[in-house]
Amino acid sequence: MNKTILAAVAALTLTAGANLAIAAPPAGTAASPNRAAELLTQSLAEKVLNAACDPSNDNILADTKSGTTWVSRASYQVRSTQPVVPQVGLFIRHVGSPSEAENAFATQKASQQGVDVSIQGATKAYRTKTPAQLNLLKGSNLVMITAGTVKAPDNYGQEKVAKEVLPKITD
Repeated sequence: MNKTILAAVAALTLTAGANLAIAAPPAGTAASPNRAAELLTQSLAEKVLNAACDPSNDNILADTKSGTTWVSRASYQVRSTQPVVPQVGLFIRHVGSPSEAENAFATQKASQQGVDVSIQGATKAYRTKTPAQLNLLKGSNLVMITAGTVKAPDNYGQEKVAKEVLPKITD
């Protein structure tokens, strides 16, 4: 029995070390792909951050699903040994209907003291200072994009991500 356990641990360690293991989704989640990681690719992240990037562990996790709502996230950070490095992230929350999304968007904007901006492809959009992110509404989807660092957000990078991913987000 101990040999079986050791063999299993060794196999998991080797697989996880090679970043090939895909963790089983937590209870209550769907076995669907990670939609955000399909949109925010390593190539796009490196284009936005103008540097080699490493993916987050979130990128291999399946979207979380509950009823008609699903949540997906993906992010990359600049490959560096520095303690603070630029990152780019995409978070999508899909809800049951466009009206439900619009209500959630308005509530979120008010609580975060968002400032309206115009972003092509989004029904509505606003920016926040804390956290420094671009928030978008498209159909039944609430989309949040981050780029840069906490102290030095990259608004242009956020808009580059929005331009690339918004056309691919559908209900």
